[in-house]
Amino acid sequence: MSDVLRSLAHPEALGRLVAREWGVPVERVTLHRSLANDVYRVDPGHFLKVYRHGWRTPEEVAWECDLVAHLLAEGVPVAPVVGRPGVWHAPEGPGRWSSWNGSPAADRSRRSPPACTGRTAG
Repeated sequence: MSDVLRSLAHPEALGRLVAREWGVPVERVTLHRSLANDVYRVDPGHFLKVYRHGWRTPEEVAWECDLVAHLLAEGVPVAPVVGRPGVWHAPEGPGRWSSWNGSPAADRSRRSPPACTGRTAG
């Protein structure tokens, strides 16, 4: 057991993670809000949601991603998931993350629903 209850990931480390895992350009990463999970703005145009350790299982994160894909398919203007969710290694234990496009009005005609199988990012 760690002495850390909750930690915040360094924005630059998350930017490298997003660039490496999904191949999207990353100019700047800033903490957007911190509540039950942490949301980082990844410029240009994305948000990274970092779930705290123990908050969501891989199946719960996949369910959330699948729900978003379903809502998009039904024409609901929600921000789509980009790439696949993963795991980051925080001092208190593994936490989950997922990336979201910042524009719900983005062109959906070329987008297929994301495969939301959780995996570990190294």
